[in-house]
Amino acid sequence: MKFKRASLTVKLSTVFLLVSLATVTVVGYFAWARTKNELKRLAFNQLSIAATLKEGELDRWFDDQRRIFMLINNSSEFQTSTQKLLTQTPSKQEYQTAHTALRQYLQQAAELQPNLQEIFLLNNSGQIIVSTNKLREGSYETTSNFTQLGNNNEFVSTFYTSPVTGQPTSTLSVPVFDRNNNAIGLLATNLSLERIDSIIRERTGLDRTGKTYLVGNFAGKYRLISGENAGVGVSSEEVRSEGIDKAVRGIDGYGLYLNYEKIPVIGVYRWLDKRNLALLSEMQQDEAFAPANQLALAIVGVGLAAAGMLAVGVYLMRISEHKAEELERTLRELKKTQSQLIQTEKMSGLGQMVAGVAHEINNPVNFIHGNLSYASQYSKDIISLMELYQQEYPEPPPHIKAWANEIDLEFVAADLPKILSSMSLGTERIRQIVLNLRNFARLDESEMKQVDIHEGIDSTLMILQHRLNSNSQLRVINVVKEYGNLPRVECYPGQLNQVFINIFGNAIDALQEAEKHRVSKGIDGQQPAIVVATKMNEDKSRAIVKIRDNGIGIPDTVKKRIFDPFFTTKEVGKGTGLGLSICYQIVVEKHGGSLKFFSEPGNGAEFWIEIPIRQRHR
Repeated sequence: MKFKRASLTVKLSTVFLLVSLATVTVVGYFAWARTKNELKRLAFNQLSIAATLKEGELDRWFDDQRRIFMLINNSSEFQTSTQKLLTQTPSKQEYQTAHTALRQYLQQAAELQPNLQEIFLLNNSGQIIVSTNKLREGSYETTSNFTQLGNNNEFVSTFYTSPVTGQPTSTLSVPVFDRNNNAIGLLATNLSLERIDSIIRERTGLDRTGKTYLVGNFAGKYRLISGENAGVGVSSEEVRSEGIDKAVRGIDGYGLYLNYEKIPVIGVYRWLDKRNLALLSEMQQDEAFAPANQLALAIVGVGLAAAGMLAVGVYLMRISEHKAEELERTLRELKKTQSQLIQTEKMSGLGQMVAGVAHEINNPVNFIHGNLSYASQYSKDIISLMELYQQEYPEPPPHIKAWANEIDLEFVAADLPKILSSMSLGTERIRQIVLNLRNFARLDESEMKQVDIHEGIDSTLMILQHRLNSNSQLRVINVVKEYGNLPRVECYPGQLNQVFINIFGNAIDALQEAEKHRVSKGIDGQQPAIVVATKMNEDKSRAIVKIRDNGIGIPDTVKKRIFDPFFTTKEVGKGTGLGLSICYQIVVEKHGGSLKFFSEPGNGAEFWIEIPIRQRHR
């Protein structure tokens, strides 16, 4: 009998062990898949922001060179000499004098602006009349390399392969007109690629393996213009990848693929139509998905350990019930710790990214905002000086009067202060957005602080503003704030922001589901809205935050499990089931408060967050 009982115990232990291993494998796989999807979304957002910043900085740099180039083109020295060079015969002394003067002027401009490598003037036949590179004078340039001018003969820029050096060249060009507005030539300059390379190499917003680079399409061959492997200038080797091929075809997007070095990456790619270049921002998949892989290993390790302990527990069940209960408590704590680690890692990464973007925007905006007042005062002084000149010299020389009429001096003097005022309002708005981003990004603060809860709510709503706005099918979600008079509350501000963003996010999801149902049924329905109200309890010891929506409500079958870890009603990849579980732990366990909800299916839901104004020593 003892042998049979022992054999039965071994069989039961084996069955439990196999079932446990299968369960751990399934749970580990789904947890890994969900975490990987979330990390993929965060990586795409991070790479998209980096690519957008690079594209914006490139546009600003090209605009700066355009303004400098157009100042040269519009200068009186250039216009006077050009008219003579392009309308006179080379044998005349007047032509020679203008040629010498224009070359000196262009050489001085090139010395002052090192980004303009060569400045040259061509006639309608494509012959270089004057150049800062004297050796090129008299040679011919293939004008088809320049982008065709628009209907208004505006400034243009392009990348192409230079027939002289065989290397990619970035050229700015603008037509030259005679007094009858007939095109008589072309002013062009070749830009230095060193600054473009430094912009692309800057690693702001990217992790260890993250990088951005530019690729050009030269006669069907894709070559690196700038990036870690290009050096200063251009790589001679052709590069190919799925992202490069799609970007060069004008397809903007993102995905998982092998880069030109055959390394698996997660990348964002886009075509810069104005530059005739492809911009790619990539990160190695090993780094992007490392937390998911570590989580999977941790789950498997914990699962194996738990399965082993479970098998031992079954074997020793007759010996000690106390040991079995202790093992069960250990498993609960492990699961709880696991859910906290997942959410903390995700929110920490989001906070770091938001803080980094806010920091990068803040410095240039403060510089612009701080100098606008000086620019406004300087413009007023200049306008006052012009008015004094007009009083002293009411009849200026004809050419001054003609120029004043041409530029509409009165309109400029009246409109310039308005422009500066609008710029000041715009930069002030950007500074406020940056402040809200910084307030929200306090996700890694680990100390108790006295904070204004309303600031945290406002910052969270600002972060979620894009989800509140309407689109082609769904109406805008109205947010009604009914703030009471709350003192500063002692709490963990970063953790409290996690609670707000989870509850507001769930409310938005519910309202969008209701809107989709309304659209599919073709009914009107009430305007989607979220009401957030704050007040103190009767004895003034606790702050209460109520968040109410008029969405689809919470089904009765969900209410009992709403705070359980890993329980979710959302589709795979859209929710981890940890949000409200973490919220409950933060409010109840971390702050000694309470988190409760009221809901009826079809009539929305209301969440109550109640935390002490002052924390006891915990």
